[in-house]
Amino acid sequence: SKSGRHGSSVGVGDGVVRRHHPASKMWDGMSANLSKYACRFSDWPWPEDASAFPSAEEMHGYLEGYADAFLHATPSPCDFQLECRVFNVEQSPKSSSSPDSETTGQRDANSNYKVEWTDLSTRTTHSRDFGGVVVATGFFHAPQLPSFLEKYREGREEDERRPRLIHSSEYRSRRPFRDENVAVIGSSFSALEIAADVSRSAARVASVSPSVPWVLPRWV
Repeated sequence: SKSGRHGSSVGVGDGVVRRHHPASKMWDGMSANLSKYACRFSDWPWPEDASAFPSAEEMHGYLEGYADAFLHATPSPCDFQLECRVFNVEQSPKSSSSPDSETTGQRDANSNYKVEWTDLSTRTTHSRDFGGVVVATGFFHAPQLPSFLEKYREGREEDERRPRLIHSSEYRSRRPFRDENVAVIGSSFSALEIAADVSRSAARVASVSPSVPWVLPRWV
């Protein structure tokens, strides 16, 4: 959204094509792992009374406020196309690099890209030229599990006596794990924060990681 807004302000494009609406991967009581002084838009300060490490609810309100101020304005600086699948992006023939582009690293000012997509709600195909393209699809949307764990999950559907196995994207609350022994595999942000959260409910939590992570307090 931010890239779409600023892209339109410099004349490289005025559309945002998305496959899905924003999907939440948050859990009850989740807070940002960055402070409000670092996790913010340069042109949209946090309210003075916001928590130093904003909660999920505060972050939602902050982003909604930004959208209302800049993206939902009339006229809107961005044309959002939701529920779409982009199947082709190509540089238009007229946007071939100028002779000196290899040395300067700059393209011709009139370069354009053709973007083609399918509207999943109407099953219609669309095409449009843009002055530039930003690919911001992210890489955390689809959960990734080793193949042997995928087979374990399939086996648990047949034998519910097996311990539960969930991906971090499926974690919503520590309450279902009350008085249970829980193993959290991984040492990135989600794994460590989930381990800390579920420890308030579980009987015992084991954090399994390839190396000992550096864990610092939020306040030094």
